[in-house]
Amino acid sequence: MTSKTKLAIRAVKEATRLRARLGIGPTESVCPLDIAIGLGIIVRLEALPSLEGVYSPGSRDAMVISTNRPWGRIRHTCGHELGHHVFRHGANVDEFDQSEQRKWKPEEFVADRFSTALLMPKLAVAAALNQRSWSSTNLSPEQAFVLAQGFGVGYTNFISHLERTLGMIDRQTADRLRGSRGSLRRLRDTVAGFETLHDVFVGDEHWGARPIDIETGDVVVIPPGAMFSGRCAQLKGDPLPHLVGVAAGQGQLKLRTQSRAIRIRVCRKGFTGLAKYRHLEEADGE
Repeated sequence: MTSKTKLAIRAVKEATRLRARLGIGPTESVCPLDIAIGLGIIVRLEALPSLEGVYSPGSRDAMVISTNRPWGRIRHTCGHELGHHVFRHGANVDEFDQSEQRKWKPEEFVADRFSTALLMPKLAVAAALNQRSWSSTNLSPEQAFVLAQGFGVGYTNFISHLERTLGMIDRQTADRLRGSRGSLRRLRDTVAGFETLHDVFVGDEHWGARPIDIETGDVVVIPPGAMFSGRCAQLKGDPLPHLVGVAAGQGQLKLRTQSRAIRIRVCRKGFTGLAKYRHLEEADGE
C-alpha cells in the first residue's frame, strides 16, 4: 500500500468520523462553513486574489477563505482548511496556484482528500444517483451539473471526484462531461429552462436537509405548486416556476410532495466578513 493510499484512507476515515460525531447521515449533503462554525472556528470570508484559504490554530481557531472564487471552490477550500484543523497541521496558508506542477505535500494531499470525503462521500453520491434513477456511466452534463450543485461543489471537481477518487465513471465519460465545462452558461440555461446570467439550483423532492445557499440574482428551479415564504427571494412562474434571490436573508420553500420545508439562504453578492453573518437580513435602508 502506497503512502498516498494510506493518507487517502486516513482522510476518508476522519471525514466519516466527523460526520458521525456531528450526527450527519452518510447520504446527507453538508455545508462545511456551517460545520466549521459549529466547531467553534472563526470563519471569515475576504477578497484575497492571491490566496485560497488560511488556517490559524490558537485560543480560538480561525480560518480565512478567499471570496475571489466560485462558491463551489469556496466550500471545497473550507473543507480543506477543516482537514488541516482535524489533522492538527498547525498554521497553514494555501496560495492560489493553477500550475499543473505543484509540489506534492502530504499535509495538502490529506486535507484535500478530507474535503472531498466530507462533501461527497461515496454513499451520498450513490444515493443521489439512485434517488433520481440516473446512471453514472450514462450521466448527461445537465445531470452532473444538478448533482454537483446538490453537493455544493464545482462541476469539474465533481467530475474528477467521480472518476479519480470514486471510480464511478471511466476516463472517456469524464472527458465527455468535462468537455461541457466550457459551456457552463448553456448548462445553467438548460437546467433553468430559460436564459440566466446567474447560478442555478434545483429545489425539488430530492434535495436533502442542507439549506439551498444562493447569492442575490441566483435561480432556484422549483416544482409547480411549490410555495415560498420570506423576503430574501421572489417566487416567479414565467417561463417556469422558480425563485430568484433578491436580498440577504432566509426563507422556506414548501413542496406539495413533502411535509419538511427546504431552507433557502441568500447571501449578498460579494459579501465579506464573518461567515456566520453571510445570510443576516439587512435592515431597511442599508
